[in-house]
Amino acid sequence: PEQFFGREVLLQWLLDLWTRLPLQPVAITGAKWTGKTSLLHYLNTVKFKELSDYRIVLAEFQDILLHKRDGILRHLLNELTIPLPQPLTLGNFIYAVGDNLQQPTIILLDDVDIALNASELDQEFWNGLRSLTNHVRGGKLTFLLTCEDAPKYTAHSKGQCSPFFNIFFQTKTLTTFETQEAEEFLTCYQVMLKRLPKPVV
Repeated sequence: PEQFFGREVLLQWLLDLWTRLPLQPVAITGAKWTGKTSLLHYLNTVKFKELSDYRIVLAEFQDILLHKRDGILRHLLNELTIPLPQPLTLGNFIYAVGDNLQQPTIILLDDVDIALNASELDQEFWNGLRSLTNHVRGGKLTFLLTCEDAPKYTAHSKGQCSPFFNIFFQTKTLTTFETQEAEEFLTCYQVMLKRLPKPVV
């Protein structure tokens, strides 16, 4: 977290959206290597005082174990510390989360472009996530996802037409740093390099 840089305006925008119920779904779009994953890691590790009572969990679809339906459902339940239902079906997952979720919760889904290529994460799966948002009472559950383009267009290009991808009205696109941000970053980076121990020759 201490190496995360910039994005103050975006972070404040997210906090403003999430400090009241119902929690709003958010999509962060942008080309590769613009910092989408770094942003999600920061959100997942930093304890914001505004979100001190929240649960924030991260699922990274770079992990091939999450390309299986059982894998992603098991991962989310473990991160939420909710007992795994038996059998672990999509329907039982929805009931388990709906019946046990007490705190406001934000699920971060990174690299949804990759997930849309996984055969087991089909339209039924994404429809299940849409149903989940309705099943959790009080608007206490939401999603933040990252992809290169707007979610509904990304999903459509992969042959997925789930209504899950239509709920992301709140969207921001990450771009490279502005000139001032880049200059500040380089200054901070140079200071950090000077603090590193010198290699032993």
